[in-house]
Amino acid sequence: LERAAERDGFRLALLLRLSHILPIPFDSYWYILGALPVRFMDFVPAHWLGCLKTCFLDACLGLVLLTSVGVSLQGAEQQQLIVAESVGFAIVAFLV
Repeated sequence: LERAAERDGFRLALLLRLSHILPIPFDSYWYILGALPVRFMDFVPAHWLGCLKTCFLDACLGLVLLTSVGVSLQGAEQQQLIVAESVGFAIVAFLV
């Protein structure tokens, strides 16, 4: 892992963020990447890109929940809501 982190820290950070391969909960990749020589400038963009998957899924789930309680959104309103929720979740995930 150390050699992979030194050669391509961006890819390692992104893959760890996208796929939860470890059975340890609560974002264990933070501990792994903290112990490895991953550069900060490799980690930040990889973490941000990895957050987008979760943010998009959360935004779509929010839209499904709104639709299930009777709030109907059509076309552009629906897309704007998904984009706004995704951006909001991405900001929160990046700050946390």
